[in-house]
Amino acid sequence: MDTGEEHNIAGEHDFVINAALRICRGLVASMAEVPNTPLRAFPNMA
Repeated sequence: MDTGEEHNIAGEHDFVINAALRICRGLVASMAEVPNTPLRAFPNMA
């Protein structure tokens, strides 16, 4: 209904924002704990 995205409704749906932040923080923490494999391990993927 708000095609121009003129109304910020994040405050009305803060439970969604909090859930997304929790997921994002978990992802960042797991990436710090187990970093990606360097590309040199897969030479055909470079």
